[in-house]
Amino acid sequence: MNTRVLFLDDSGKPDANHASNAVVVAGFSVPSEHVPTLSRRVLGAKGKFFPKRGQPTTWEIKAADVIKPNPWNRRANRDFTFELVRIVASLDGTVYSAAIDKSRMKHVMALAQAMPLQLQALIEHFEVECRHRRETGMVVADWSSHQADQHASSCVASFVASRGLAGGTRPADGPYENDARESWATDDQGANIPAKDAALLILARIE
Repeated sequence: MNTRVLFLDDSGKPDANHASNAVVVAGFSVPSEHVPTLSRRVLGAKGKFFPKRGQPTTWEIKAADVIKPNPWNRRANRDFTFELVRIVASLDGTVYSAAIDKSRMKHVMALAQAMPLQLQALIEHFEVECRHRRETGMVVADWSSHQADQHASSCVASFVASRGLAGGTRPADGPYENDARESWATDDQGANIPAKDAALLILARIE
C-alpha cells in the first residue's frame, strides 16, 4: 500500500498574554514518494528567490520575515510564497488547518488542552483522505519542545486507537537536528527536507 505524509506545525499560543491572535495547527500532506521531489523543489525556490542568503540547506524560512505586512510588500517574498503553493499543489498536496480564534474563546485553555482538540480534527480528516486514496498515513509534527512532541504523539495514538480509524494513520517522531529540535527527513541526495519551511508559511498566512 502507498503511504502519505502529513507535515504539521503550530503557530500561536492560547495564553491570553501571548501576542498571537489565533492558535493554529496546520500543514499539508503529500504522497511519500514525492517527498524527495518536494525537497529539491523547495531548496531550488529558496536559492532562486533568496540568492544572497547562501546555501539553501543551511537556513530556515521564518514566516515573520516573509508574510507579515511589511515583508509581504517585497515582491521576492510574495513570489516565493506563491511558488511554494504551486509546488505543493503540483505534488498532489492537500492543505490542512485547525485554528482557534482567541477572541472567541469561552474559557482559558492551555496548549496541552488546545493541541489535542486540533490534532483530533486534523487526523480525522486525514484518515478520510488516506482511506479514499487507499494509502497508509504518517504524521510528522514539530512542536516547541520534546515534551510537546511526546504529548502530540500520544494524543494522535490515543485518538486513532479509540476511534478504530482504518486509514493506518500513526504518529512519527522525526530525528532532531541542531538545537532547534526540528523534525527532518532526507532526500535521495542526503539533503535536509525543508518541508517545515512551507508548512510555516501556510500557518502564518492562515493566522
